[in-house]
Amino acid sequence: QFAIHYLDLDKFCKYIDLQLKPAGIFICTFMEKQKIIKLLDGKEEISGNFWGLRKNKNNPEEEIDVRFKTAGDIWMTEKYMTLDNLTEKLSKYNIILYENEQEKDASGKSSINNTIDFGDYVKNNDPEFEFNKLYTGVIFQKKILNKKFKQQQVSQVIKTSKKN
Repeated sequence: QFAIHYLDLDKFCKYIDLQLKPAGIFICTFMEKQKIIKLLDGKEEISGNFWGLRKNKNNPEEEIDVRFKTAGDIWMTEKYMTLDNLTEKLSKYNIILYENEQEKDASGKSSINNTIDFGDYVKNNDPEFEFNKLYTGVIFQKKILNKKFKQQQVSQVIKTSKKN
């Protein structure tokens, strides 16, 4: 939770694929890039009493600087994450946004939202809560594939691993 942006996303998605069984569920949360940009609203830096965000000077399109008083009040560089990027990377492994197919077939929609915007649930207007509104929660599910296709995928991962 709250840490996917610290990882090498390509390697992490491979790991998720290897760990999930067909129809397995993967749930994660992360700060969404567009929400951060909107909160900054053109400013170089914003702060609350326990948190701060500032534009990264070296790689502003890919990274943001964050600080927390509870973590020594020092600036740390973090990678931006977007739902589109995460969805694209996981889809290479046939891990897609969750939908209850039976329920969708019966009623036209799934009763479980696969994407949750934390800002929809934080109703407090205190500036300290603005940081919580940056987060997105998402549910993915590994598609059930035929056995032959899965064997081909595993063979490809093994070949790639041997090269590296």
